[in-house]
Amino acid sequence: MEKKLNNNVHKNTKKQMDNAIAPEQMKALLTKLEDMECTEITCFDITGVFSYADYILIATTRSDVQRKGILDKFPDFLDEVGLEKYTSYCLNKSQLNNTGGWVLIDFKDFIVHLMTEEARNFYEIDKIFFEAKQI
Repeated sequence: MEKKLNNNVHKNTKKQMDNAIAPEQMKALLTKLEDMECTEITCFDITGVFSYADYILIATTRSDVQRKGILDKFPDFLDEVGLEKYTSYCLNKSQLNNTGGWVLIDFKDFIVHLMTEEARNFYEIDKIFFEAKQI
């Protein structure tokens, strides 16, 4: 029985590794956000630190208009960096009503926060990930 259990654990680990997002893909997303004039773009590799995702990407935006533009382009960004399987998780810009300067998009394996400078300074969410490696 124990041998079977260990074998199943190995299979799950291998499956997780096969579906892993490469750090280069996250770096490519960072570049896309830079191209959209986001600032203070940070990406944390939270693998092994938190269990709910592998990466947290945080970017500062100037306005709702800019965030809506980014959301319009995000499916294209995902396709361009080889993460097209995540496009179904994208928000539609019509879902952006009264965001309070912060939009969170949960892609299951990675989470994107688009925040105004005021929201980012107020919530200081970067501090939550102090144990994580920054990429």
